[in-house]
Amino acid sequence: MALLFLDLDRFKDINDSLGHATGDRILRMAAQRLQRAVGPSHTVARIGGDEFTVVLEDLAHAGEADTCAVRVIDAFDEPLLIDERHEIAITPSIGISLYPDPTRRCRPTCSSMPTPRCTRPRRRAATRSCATPSRWTAPAASAPG
Repeated sequence: MALLFLDLDRFKDINDSLGHATGDRILRMAAQRLQRAVGPSHTVARIGGDEFTVVLEDLAHAGEADTCAVRVIDAFDEPLLIDERHEIAITPSIGISLYPDPTRRCRPTCSSMPTPRCTRPRRRAATRSCATPSRWTAPAASAPG
């Protein structure tokens, strides 16, 4: 069994700039995309805000959890389409915990969670660039100081 913990990167910026109604629509779309990525035999739950968990049961080996996490990351490669005219680029941060082997602690898979919990794979950029005026990308967090 594995537990994936997901957080949508810079989601607060989406709510702040596009409004909570749009943010809620994006959360629903993200949840649907997440469920499609993991498949109907696994449980997806929103635990609050922009955080989701996925329970992966009946895994043949621990590598299946990694494979599933990569499918989730890949599912967010394409931006979300709002009102068939606005593209919203959003990326998840994912951590993996395996059971029953407690020595296999949380295995980070991607994105901007603080070190040492998570690192981003080199093949993926931290943000997407804005190719057209209708594509919105959350701004990167500014460096302190």
